[in-house]
Order: sequence, then structure tokens, then C-alpha cells
Amino acid sequence: MDDPLSRALEDAPRPRRGEERRDEVSHHRSPHAPALGVVLDQLRGQLVEALAIPFFDAGLAVQMVPVTKHALSEMGAVTIVARKKEPAYEAEVSIEVRCDHAEPADDAADTGAYEVRARSHVRCDDARGRSERGVAVTVREIGGSLRLDAALLREDLAAAIRSIGKVS
Repeated sequence: MDDPLSRALEDAPRPRRGEERRDEVSHHRSPHAPALGVVLDQLRGQLVEALAIPFFDAGLAVQMVPVTKHALSEMGAVTIVARKKEPAYEAEVSIEVRCDHAEPADDAADTGAYEVRARSHVRCDDARGRSERGVAVTVREIGGSLRLDAALLREDLAAAIRSIGKVS
């Protein structure tokens, strides 16, 4: 595809050795697709709630990529970074969403097709050096809304943190 999100993904730097990154891509149809800004605000709230846990004691930073529109398509993204002071851990979760709306003349209900690209990783900088693990992110369409599987994200983050902690 020749759109800004696809080009950004193609132009992204390749991970260095030992820095696996996985993009989880999912496709959803919705009987009513609200404005993408609303959808991204909901996902931002879900991410903040998922990562507002005591382990991350150095705070959260949220970055929103403004929604861009081209014809019947909208694109935008939300990224959250959560940090721990000692040992220095950082978790980053990014969700990029594209919504292709149906032609208004063809569809009074404003159905839409979402493409969701999500990725996450946990990084630790300690006396052993830098360790990083990719973490799966699951976003589902439930009742016409996109929902982050927060419990699964926390579980996978915990597994990645345990994995890094066991590296000798």
C-alpha cells in the first residue's frame, strides 16, 4: 500500500541482533465505525489502565499521532512508554489504526474496516547490559469498539520481564 503508515513501517530501522520485534496485525469490520480520534482515545485510556501498575514506578508517557484523513480513510496511532527506576526497565506499546469507511451513499450506517497494527517490547538496562524482548499485543473488536486485551498484555509483559531477569 502507498499510504503514510505503510511507508513508515517499510522505512523503520531493522532491529539489531537480539532485539526481536513483532507486529501483530488484525483486521476488523464494524457495523458502525466512529471517528478514529474517538477510537484512539479509547485505546489510549485502555493502555494507560493496563500499564498503570506499581512495577512501573517512574511514570507513563503517552504520545498520540494525529489522525490523518484521505478520502474515506483515517489513520492514527497511540504509543505509551512505562518506566521502572531500579533496575531500569522500559515497556513500550504502540497501536496504529487505519479505518476505511464505506461510501456514505452506499451505507447510511457508516460501516468501516479497521486494520490494527500493534507492537510492544520490554527493555532492561542493567549491569549485564541491555536486554530486550518482544511482547504480543492483542486488540479485538467487541460490540463495534476496538478493545485491548489488557490482562493478556500484562501477562505477556510479566513473562518478558521474568525472561530478562533470568538471563545470566
